Amino acid sequence: MTEDSTKKTKMAAMTIAALGVVFGDIGTSPLYAFSTALQTISQGNTSEIISLASLIVWALISIVTVKYVFLVMRTDYHGEGGIFALYAIIRKAKLPRSIWTPLSLTLLIGAALLYGDGTITPAISVLSAVSGLQTIDPSLAEWVIPITVVILIGLFSVQRFGTGKLGALFGYIMLIWFICIGLMGAYQIIHAPQVLAALLPWNGVFFIIAHPHLAVIVLGAVVLAVTGAEALYADLGHFGRPAIALAWHTIALPGLMLNYLGQAAAVILNPALHTNPNLFYMLTPTGPMRISMVILATVTTVIASQALISGIFSLTSQAIDLNYFPRFAVFHTSSSTRGQIYMPAVNWILAAVCLFLVITFRSSDALAGAYGLAVTGTMICTTIGFGFVLHCTKGLKLAPVLALCGFFFVIEFGFLISCLGKLETGGYVPVILGIGMISIMTTWKLGRRLIRKEIITKGSPPDEFAKWLTKESIPRVPGTIVFVARRSDGILAVAVAKEHLRRTGALHEKVVILTLESVWASARAPLYSLNVKEFESNVSHVQATYGYMVIPDAPFLMEEANKKVDGHLLSDAENTFYVLFREVIYEGSGHAMSTWRRSLFSWLSRNVQPAQNYLAVPSGQIVEFNWMIHL
Repeated sequence: MTEDSTKKTKMAAMTIAALGVVFGDIGTSPLYAFSTALQTISQGNTSEIISLASLIVWALISIVTVKYVFLVMRTDYHGEGGIFALYAIIRKAKLPRSIWTPLSLTLLIGAALLYGDGTITPAISVLSAVSGLQTIDPSLAEWVIPITVVILIGLFSVQRFGTGKLGALFGYIMLIWFICIGLMGAYQIIHAPQVLAALLPWNGVFFIIAHPHLAVIVLGAVVLAVTGAEALYADLGHFGRPAIALAWHTIALPGLMLNYLGQAAAVILNPALHTNPNLFYMLTPTGPMRISMVILATVTTVIASQALISGIFSLTSQAIDLNYFPRFAVFHTSSSTRGQIYMPAVNWILAAVCLFLVITFRSSDALAGAYGLAVTGTMICTTIGFGFVLHCTKGLKLAPVLALCGFFFVIEFGFLISCLGKLETGGYVPVILGIGMISIMTTWKLGRRLIRKEIITKGSPPDEFAKWLTKESIPRVPGTIVFVARRSDGILAVAVAKEHLRRTGALHEKVVILTLESVWASARAPLYSLNVKEFESNVSHVQATYGYMVIPDAPFLMEEANKKVDGHLLSDAENTFYVLFREVIYEGSGHAMSTWRRSLFSWLSRNVQPAQNYLAVPSGQIVEFNWMIHL
């Protein structure tokens, strides 16, 4: 097989996998989007039906194709996408504090709302599919909730296998789905070809101009057709832009457009379908074909949920890297793609909230208002962040940036205003979730910054620490003691060393400052890149960098570093001890944080993953102490 054909085969496989993981959310929107939107216009009015279809078609083209696939997805941070990728890129521009503070808060709000989207997507998608059972037999309605709960529990249970493996399985199912919904729509279009007028954008524009008050309500339903757009960007790190763009342009977009036009055609042909909440299923004849479609839709909505779940994993991982979240256990499920991860704690918290929403709201219609508000809020924040990236890091002049981003902002702001009308009927859900997530992220960031500020003032560079030891009469005992920290300059680790010395009054014969830094490659050859510096007083600084797939093994690291300096670091492995500390927050004793923030940060700190869980240090060689911190 030639190199060119090998590349094509690999791209085809990645495209199918991307189809399975990335497009499930937006791919299942026809189950509820058009039928929900129909409730906002006059029954039997062909002109309004065509205008509605036009708004949906051009929302897909303008928001998904132009904004996300063509523009925003070209903006990545080391191959990863999502709103935190924009945050990381803009942060490097070093904007003035007066600009950066509100901008960073805007991006955090977008990220927080995406968490709301991630919990609502599984609930609304699976509920809408399983509700199709009622079109087969109305008596099956009582089984909709139990079946939905079972399906969702199963979905969250298989996350540990990784998105790569799931994508390979789901991709072919999604391919069948898009082909089927496209054919369903095409059949209806043949019988009502006048619906093709919806492809003319001015049909939707003229409707908005002629009916501005009605348009506000209609847009709140139209936005449901583009609810998976943000997931495309969040999942960029899983498959890359080429595979995602190819899957969208050749498979997903044609299937969606045909189906939405087909639903409009079906209502034109049979006005009685206008009020049917299961309009999607009415495009198929009753009997075995409809049963098959309900089964396929149910399987596909499981895949739809996967798109946001994998996106939430990526989002949380990025938040941890940016120090906005405590360190959760992360399992990387692919050595070739950094973004393919599994986070058990996040997975089951997400599952619990999702199941709560299903049991509480009990229908996809009830969740529709909540869904739209979460999505449009995140879209607007992404547009703002993208504009700053174009101007501040890409060097594009302000006028074209304002024109481009202003175009998207006007559309998305219209969606947001529409969705605000549903605040009382479900829209409060993402608002509450967003407030909760913002509180956690800003509190953790502030708390870690204050702690670093307090601790680092007590530290110094390793070479200065070594010089200080030569001037002091510090008792030394046999063996080696290792102070571990993630700040590469060693100042934080030295602060820990001084605190340990203050408490014990002595140091071991050999002192090692070990700093750890994860890099964006999946691994390095060898596993670790080591730099060892030796100073006076038997003080050494070991700087280790390693790939994201590597779990830092501190004892192994020390053995490898010891070989580099001919055995100067370690007396013997068993007589080597590793000092770790855990912060204990004084609640109510400081003024840097409010009382509720101090309590929240203290709780988060107590539940963070202990360092010894990911350093592979035997319990008998750990020296741990509590460090009382005043906040």
